[in-house]
Amino acid sequence: MKRKLLTDGVVLSALHMVNDGYVACLPLFLPFITQDINITLSQAGFLGGILHFSGVVLAFPAAFLGTYLGSFHTLGYAAIFIFISYILMFMAKSYVWVLLAFLVGSLGFGVFHPVAFAAVAKTSQTKLGTQMGNFTANGDIGRIALSALLTFMIAKLTWGKTALIYSFLPLAAGLAVLLSGRYRNEVSPADTPDKKAHHSIFVKPTKRLVVLFTAIFTDAFSVASLFLFLPFLFQAKGFDTAIIGSLTGVFFVGNYLGKMVCGRIVELKGVKKVFLAAELLLALTVFSLAFTGNIYLLIGLLIFMGVLSKGTVPVLSTFLADTAKEMKVNIDGIYSLYSVLYNGAETISPLILGIAAAAWGIEKMFIICAAVSFLTFVLGFFLQEPRRE
Repeated sequence: MKRKLLTDGVVLSALHMVNDGYVACLPLFLPFITQDINITLSQAGFLGGILHFSGVVLAFPAAFLGTYLGSFHTLGYAAIFIFISYILMFMAKSYVWVLLAFLVGSLGFGVFHPVAFAAVAKTSQTKLGTQMGNFTANGDIGRIALSALLTFMIAKLTWGKTALIYSFLPLAAGLAVLLSGRYRNEVSPADTPDKKAHHSIFVKPTKRLVVLFTAIFTDAFSVASLFLFLPFLFQAKGFDTAIIGSLTGVFFVGNYLGKMVCGRIVELKGVKKVFLAAELLLALTVFSLAFTGNIYLLIGLLIFMGVLSKGTVPVLSTFLADTAKEMKVNIDGIYSLYSVLYNGAETISPLILGIAAAAWGIEKMFIICAAVSFLTFVLGFFLQEPRRE
């Protein structure tokens, strides 16, 4: 059994690297494509919005597929859609082709996370927090590695040839899962005493779940715009534009560390205590960041903010999995609702906070983010700690 679970974890991590790496790479083609195809900035923004919004639109269809088709088969087909999108990118001769490539790719990207998170919860019998931390961090590895390689290859080849070469990896990953005898008789969902409840992808709202999903929404809202507006904050503080890229890179390092560290701490302290500590410290860190002008203190705060802003992802994912198992509800349905709320918060957060920044200044916008984090901390006291298996 341990060997089987380890193998499933490796497969999920590999698929996560491919998915997150390729969703990060697709928009990186646009600056190079515009040299050959006329694409306006508004059209580019629309293309990026398609990828982001797909997580909201496809969340519940993803839950249906994950439950009735099987998690691994669904993820395998998602990889095939990514392959097709890169083939379409290779063939692109106009904006319509690029739009089609993004639309097809969004079908794969949009279903991946709710199904994959549910699969981690199903296949991890012990140390779920650690497994969630490893799984989420591996997505960052894919983003960093594949994005860096992409721009290098485009510089050496062309964007079309690079898209063609890149298409082979998701094709291989998808076929490896779909043709594997291991998942041929995949049973989904996992065994549970309440079969009827488990098979229904629709989750009955209870006070316990409403509080939990409200905390998820406010957490996502408070951190979604931090990276987007960091360069504007640095400019307002008078920092040289040459070091802004390095400063934002520090934030990404913190993101990776946060996912690894917080997931492991859950095993020692429990999800509720870790969540409360992370939200309180995040509120204090973001508040301090708005006022500091010292470069060395700023770097320390950036790392800490990166750790805390993304460290809650494996914590909340573990919280959801343990709660779903205890309440005997469909895990695919739980993670689909999570995807809708999280992606919805990430969609509206830049819009609302951008208006706030324009009206009151960038520093006050960060203070608003800190206030929302503190609100999430208060909500955390009303969360019901699930029993750990």
